Amino acid sequence: MLSKHSNGKTKIVILGGGTAGWLTANLLNSHLGNTHEICLVESPNIPTIGVGEGSTPQLKHFFDAIGVDEHQWMHKCDATYKLGIKFTGWSEDRNVESYFHPFSAQVDMQWKQAFLDHVQWRRQGVDVHAHPDDFFLNSELGKTARSPIAKASFPFNTTYGYHFDSAKLAIFLSEHALHQGVNVLFDEIVDVKKDSNNNVSSLLGKKYKIEGDFFIDCSGFKSILNSQVFETSYRSYNGCLQNNAAVTLRSDHIHSDIMYTESIAMKHGWMWIIPLENRTGYGYVFDTTHCNYKQAEDEIRERLGLVDSEVTVNQIHMNTGRYDKHWQQNCLSVGLSQGFIEPLEATGIHLILSTLECFIKQYKQSNHDDASVDSFNLRINNQFDNIKDYIVAHYVTSAKSATAYWQQASQQAVQSEPLHAVLSAWMSGKSLLPTLQKYDLLNAYNETSWNCLLAGNGVFPTQEQLKMPIDTDSPYDILEMKSFFMQCAKNYTQQAFSLTKKLPL
Repeated sequence: MLSKHSNGKTKIVILGGGTAGWLTANLLNSHLGNTHEICLVESPNIPTIGVGEGSTPQLKHFFDAIGVDEHQWMHKCDATYKLGIKFTGWSEDRNVESYFHPFSAQVDMQWKQAFLDHVQWRRQGVDVHAHPDDFFLNSELGKTARSPIAKASFPFNTTYGYHFDSAKLAIFLSEHALHQGVNVLFDEIVDVKKDSNNNVSSLLGKKYKIEGDFFIDCSGFKSILNSQVFETSYRSYNGCLQNNAAVTLRSDHIHSDIMYTESIAMKHGWMWIIPLENRTGYGYVFDTTHCNYKQAEDEIRERLGLVDSEVTVNQIHMNTGRYDKHWQQNCLSVGLSQGFIEPLEATGIHLILSTLECFIKQYKQSNHDDASVDSFNLRINNQFDNIKDYIVAHYVTSAKSATAYWQQASQQAVQSEPLHAVLSAWMSGKSLLPTLQKYDLLNAYNETSWNCLLAGNGVFPTQEQLKMPIDTDSPYDILEMKSFFMQCAKNYTQQAFSLTKKLPL
């Protein structure tokens, strides 16, 4: 039972700052600030590193929800627009140079069925065009370096994410939260106290005793409440996601002509390119059983022409997996304290916000009983597992045999029943939708995204196995479709970051 404090409000304490903590503080305050006191406890001893990071469209929904316009935050965080992700070199053995996984646009609906039909016919051995790059507006915008902000006379929207400096975003969010009335304490927590009902009652710091009614664990990989206090069981993804390390660096080079994240296949993993307003962030995600940090650093420096540069390279250890519970007793875990999936599809912030939105909805309805909490945990676990399966699918359907790393990645056994079912449906030439619905896979990625991944990796019969289309196949007019998207693209600017919400006529 939640209590009221002297100010008449229920107190929610957030343990940990950073991106997860301040996203949580802002969203909770936006939804619950009238009846709840939001307090964030941040350690003064944690260094911040301005890593270039990308998001899904979930981050735009967040800023809309808290009433912050793009011109208020993007420039302060060196942010640029993100139309999607370009995958380069993942299936070079199938002669697939690259493919683009776009965020959706309203005008895509006119040609969505064309894409799905062409992909299905190609899987059934019909020689039709099925590369995803030509079927979506954001792909065209990416080719021509146009932003997702259209002229006011163009009445159709497109969804998009952002690239940003993660440290600067945390600073902006903290300033906004403080301005909106969120309390912050700087202290290092040394102990956690629980009451007779096994609920957390207070956090003991070196300076303060912080009492509260509900606690949110944003303590990162330490997972102080979820792991250390409640000793929640952990489900590792290491058996299917082999990457366990990364090296990151930044350069002053500006990619003003790129409005997407690029994922480039390397010898022992993949490299990201994230273009910011004033610089570019790079990272190499790899498996330490195939190369060490020094070898990874040498490879990425050589790739970027920075062999003799004094630019600093950071080393990151990764442990992929999730905890079995995210909400238990009077505690919710958010961010790295609840789990981690490698950054291939930039789902970190997406999972934070998805967890928070689901929690807020259930919390406001006073659904705190055991059955409701169990249902919440099941939903979040399914989302983690579904995203994991989508990430694994990139590797098992890749075709790049140049190194032992890629041979192992593409030849590993599919351990997940849902992913096995999706790949079986694909190879049989059937529609993926019934399988995606059966295994509840649509809460992470939709039917179009799954088709983009598998078609983009070129998982089709070989050219020698294809036959010419017949009348019953009824291929769509690809030239008409390309012309349609080219005309639509003329309504979009080439500005990489925010100036106004909508361009003039």
